[in-house]
Amino acid sequence: DYDELLRQRKATTGITFGEHNTWKRQISGKSLTSELAVNPWKLHIPMQLLKNVKFGESGAKNVEWGDYSFESVILDGRQWHTAEFIDPNTSEVFRAGIGRHVDAKKKQGAFLSPSLDEAENRVANGKVYYHDQKVAKHAAAARAIDCYLYRDSGDFSTNQLCLEDPYKEGDAQEIDYDALAETRTNTLVVGSPPKSPRSQPEQEPTSKMPFKSIAQSNTHLLHVPVNFLERCFRQMHGYMYPNESFQYESAVTANGRQWFTSTFTNPSTSEVFASGLVRPIDVKKKKGATLSSPLGEAEVHIM
Repeated sequence: DYDELLRQRKATTGITFGEHNTWKRQISGKSLTSELAVNPWKLHIPMQLLKNVKFGESGAKNVEWGDYSFESVILDGRQWHTAEFIDPNTSEVFRAGIGRHVDAKKKQGAFLSPSLDEAENRVANGKVYYHDQKVAKHAAAARAIDCYLYRDSGDFSTNQLCLEDPYKEGDAQEIDYDALAETRTNTLVVGSPPKSPRSQPEQEPTSKMPFKSIAQSNTHLLHVPVNFLERCFRQMHGYMYPNESFQYESAVTANGRQWFTSTFTNPSTSEVFASGLVRPIDVKKKKGATLSSPLGEAEVHIM
């Protein structure tokens, strides 16, 4: 009975339905979301995608080279580069992120090689560095795109470009790069202990931790369920679940707003779990391991 659950949730959190702010970012009169629905291959070239975005009330501002800044450092005797994208309308700054795998089909001649998720990178002082300055620029554009899509839809994108979670303006938080680096073979956090070789799905770990024990020792991760699930799979099975374990579906309501639901399929048992109506949890938070808007207070629509 979702009507009753919604009444209980409202009584607990005081959250009611409300409208999300609409950002003035358009591509030839279309929203970023609708453009990608038609041309998803553009996700493989973040810099070019962002270059076509119109900013501002009049939609007259285009992204230019001067809207990026760069920084170079020497790490392990090699030169690395990071970049930042500066929103030409609000002056908000987006740092380069760590690329993640994108399932969108590629278009010939319109993708990076290696792809952003395969490019070697280093993390130092909370910043992500790449060998190629242009790749760093793509990584900054990707981070901005993730945040813009999140703000436009109010939910995470099916094809999120970076491992770091997107955020609303003013809500940027410290990233736990040590935790992110555990899932990547081409990412190294400078100053952290070396990573052990990543286990493969066919390998059995020497010992398995029960799910309950993992939850008790990582309660702060309950505020970020996807991160918690990743930790559980690594510690219980010795490998990460595949990206396709999550499937998404969207719908547009009468007022023109787009909503998303998701399912998670356990790759070991094929059991499917549908999105639930989340309740507030009384668990201590840890810096860098929280959602900008708590899941128990997120706006929902049931149909």
